[in-house]
Amino acid sequence: MVLSELVDQLKDQALVKIAPLVRLPDVQRLGYLLDAIDESRVADPLFGWLQARRPRLVPLQLGEPAKGDADNRWLVQPNVELELDL
Repeated sequence: MVLSELVDQLKDQALVKIAPLVRLPDVQRLGYLLDAIDESRVADPLFGWLQARRPRLVPLQLGEPAKGDADNRWLVQPNVELELDL
């Protein structure tokens, strides 16, 4: 399954609750992907949690060179093409 198929099952506050259990760059990447599929309902609470953590710029995918401008909201540097099946 892809993220756009799973998003209806995601609960925004549950994501915020488990966010401290995963690496900060992974939270940033998830938020970036949620924004890419226009799921602000889930992304916005996660972004609120992230703002207090002082994130740094991270690549979307490890080991790939940067290909575009960094996303200012999530501080994610796109370096792979997203396949959006909306």
